[in-house]
Amino acid sequence: MFGFEPVEKSLLIKNYALIEELEADFSSGLVIITGETGAGKSIIVDALGLIIGDRASVEVVRAGNDKAIVEGVFNIAGNKNVRSLLKANELDGTDELIIRREISSRGQSRCFVNDTPITIGLQKQIGELLVDLHGQHEHQSLLRSDTHIAMLDDYGGLTGLVDEFSGMFKKLGVAAEQLEEMRSREERLREKRDFHQFQVRKLML
Repeated sequence: MFGFEPVEKSLLIKNYALIEELEADFSSGLVIITGETGAGKSIIVDALGLIIGDRASVEVVRAGNDKAIVEGVFNIAGNKNVRSLLKANELDGTDELIIRREISSRGQSRCFVNDTPITIGLQKQIGELLVDLHGQHEHQSLLRSDTHIAMLDDYGGLTGLVDEFSGMFKKLGVAAEQLEEMRSREERLREKRDFHQFQVRKLML
């Protein structure tokens, strides 16, 4: 049994493993996929893994086809982290994010965000901010200690205060560097003064 939360609006799978074409709609809320062992549940999860940066193999391309396509549509309206990452990489971002992965029968792999080509590394970064595959530890943010503080801040509605604190902390860091530079300059001037005073005393002897 697998569950999908409404952050993912839909999933399209074409020519992947045994699947010729499958389109699933998750926009209505929590969706549970159940079935007997061997029914194909893991194939859907593996396909989802491709659009969040998992490694791809040419073996996933359905026999007789040139390429496999997996495309996910996500709602990122409230996901500031994804929006910031998109902006930092000069990618257009609206409330809807479309991630697509294409695997060719020749072994080539391509990644797209809103039809713009991206690297697999960037796709993995975005995917980690969008999806938790429970049971697959490499995508469980709850098991990564570096995500815990951000989760607590978000749950407590403290994001605004965190941003304000971060801004003040950066200013403090700049001020500390400036103070250290002034102290170093003062020390250099003191050494220079002492040297000049020494030279004057030598001349007066």
